[in-house]
Amino acid sequence: MVALNADLADRKASGDALLGSGRVEASASASRQLSAGQVDSRLVLTITNLASELPLDIVGFSDSGPGAGTAYAASPCRSADLTDVSDASATAAAAFMPSMLAMLPTQSAPYVAARAGTIRLAGGQTVLRIEFAAPSPLGLLRANYPIP
Repeated sequence: MVALNADLADRKASGDALLGSGRVEASASASRQLSAGQVDSRLVLTITNLASELPLDIVGFSDSGPGAGTAYAASPCRSADLTDVSDASATAAAAFMPSMLAMLPTQSAPYVAARAGTIRLAGGQTVLRIEFAAPSPLGLLRANYPIP
């Protein structure tokens, strides 16, 4: 239980730091989830890494990754939908998606996504969806783990 509480506190702090970085925009629900520590550490660190290259917009988080529904109920969200901050043109999206997709395979374990690709949401918006498999490892935000 101590490890779970420490991991939750680390996810909250890291989520707030990501939101305050100036490199990320997020929907209201995604902002709440990050601040509440409801996002998998691997996802927070991966988004931080991606945002260091290009500013991005977090459209939303979910738990649609491989193994969803098999973990405990308080399991953090392991899937994110991302897009270019400007999202103003097809040209910007065309450059953003390949650039982000090219970065993902360069991550080291345990930060390698189970799945990543572009999808079109119900409203017509094209996003990059990144999914991690269950279970969500504890302690990744501690200093003894390398950041991807």
